[in-house]
Amino acid sequence: MAWASRERTAPGTTLGVVDNERIYLSPPDMSDVERTMMLEAFDSNWIAPVGPDLAAFEAELGRWTQRSHVAALSSGTAALHLALLLLGVGRDDEVLVPTFTFVATANAVLHAGATPVFVDSSDQDWNLCPDLVNETLERKAASGKLPKAVIAVDLYGQCADYARLEPICARYEVPLVADSAEALGASRDGKAAGSQGVLAALSFNGNKIITTGGGGALLANDEALVSRARHLATQAREPAPHYQHVEPGFNYRLSNLLAALGRGRTVRGLPDPDEDPGSGRADRYHHALYGLGRAGADQFSRAGLLGRSGPNGMGAVGPGGADGSHRASAADSGARDRRGQCAAAVQLLASGLGLDGRLSNLR
Repeated sequence: MAWASRERTAPGTTLGVVDNERIYLSPPDMSDVERTMMLEAFDSNWIAPVGPDLAAFEAELGRWTQRSHVAALSSGTAALHLALLLLGVGRDDEVLVPTFTFVATANAVLHAGATPVFVDSSDQDWNLCPDLVNETLERKAASGKLPKAVIAVDLYGQCADYARLEPICARYEVPLVADSAEALGASRDGKAAGSQGVLAALSFNGNKIITTGGGGALLANDEALVSRARHLATQAREPAPHYQHVEPGFNYRLSNLLAALGRGRTVRGLPDPDEDPGSGRADRYHHALYGLGRAGADQFSRAGLLGRSGPNGMGAVGPGGADGSHRASAADSGARDRRGQCAAAVQLLASGLGLDGRLSNLR
């Protein structure tokens, strides 16, 4: 059962050659369209972080995310860093971030000189818990020091609950930033990933929805914010006929060449679940997990890998227990080999997916 295809070639292999020995989590989705557009940009000699493909890529990202203004940058981390600087985050400030996210979210806060304050995630969608955000802001307000910003992360392509987060943050006048690095093309409550918050960040790293090899974008509806971001991202160079700088800046802009690579994917459109070669994968996981039923859920629970039971009696393989904590039961504490638990859980899942003979390749 090979899931790879011409358009999902594994890293290090030739385009069109299928790797039947390994299932990759998120291989780049490249085609002849990307190759052609990148070569055209190369032949045009627009290589630097300025050019027609860069401007077009930003416009297409704005259309996808329902944003008026976009700055294409060198990484999603750069986008988060600039977002915090634009909001005035600095030394001695605090920023709320979810416990369950990639380290870049917290790193951006540290780059700005501030302190990340970790708030637990919801067992419903694994994203920042609105109830806990509300409790934290209430407590911080009572202490006389509110955080300078809140960052919500759209984890694994699942948008956070902005319908609840935005009014909570607005009540305390704390700006909300959306880290949509992993969710381009997703939506929730009819709103596209990247369309929420005062500012939002995307990533185009090699394992993201679309890739430019490395890259990101900062999104906003405020033209002044994005204009300021572009200024800071190009070493804060002043509009003078010579090199003039009055403040420190960053080398954060995306090159026109890499923007052309990203445009290849945008020209083809976001992956269509009805046409994409991997479209059946989500269905296979859904049916395999659903088929495990209560017996399978109980096995995961005994392994300490399930939180509160979800719909249909199935637990959610998530970040914590029913109280949002990360505590194991006293009976399990120190009595089980965690590696063995995970191996048993993976074996159970693989059995449901019909992958028993390929566990050595699931890395």
